[in-house]
Amino acid sequence: MELDCTLVYGDLTSISEMRNLEILVLSENASIVGHLSSLSSLLKLQRLYLRNTSVQGDLECISMLESLWMIDLHGTRVHGNLESIAKLRNLQQAFLGNTELEGSILSLWALENMSLLQIKNTAINPTDVEKLEFQSKHPWCILALE
Repeated sequence: MELDCTLVYGDLTSISEMRNLEILVLSENASIVGHLSSLSSLLKLQRLYLRNTSVQGDLECISMLESLWMIDLHGTRVHGNLESIAKLRNLQQAFLGNTELEGSILSLWALENMSLLQIKNTAINPTDVEKLEFQSKHPWCILALE
């Protein structure tokens, strides 16, 4: 089940009732507000696109969504430590630029499926990129300073 909303108004709480939702796309035009904790019940969610919406909350709120393989929180008011997504073992792509996230990307070295990490304009320290690539079993594309 996919929910693709371009002109949505309201709160994320109403979406939390859709237990079988696999893809949630809220475009940049969506006037949606709410807290990431409202999505913690969407256990089948695989892709989460909240780019440039007014969604806020701690990244820890979605760390239990084990089906997630792609998240786009670019330009949201999401905060917290990058270590929260290290629990998402299926994660392949994360767009986290222009958020209030912090932490070391070294915490993600165990994510064997990760292929793309965008952390432009965050407090995440990009200086450990070489160490991360050395520890990782697969090459990553890390977009930190573009």
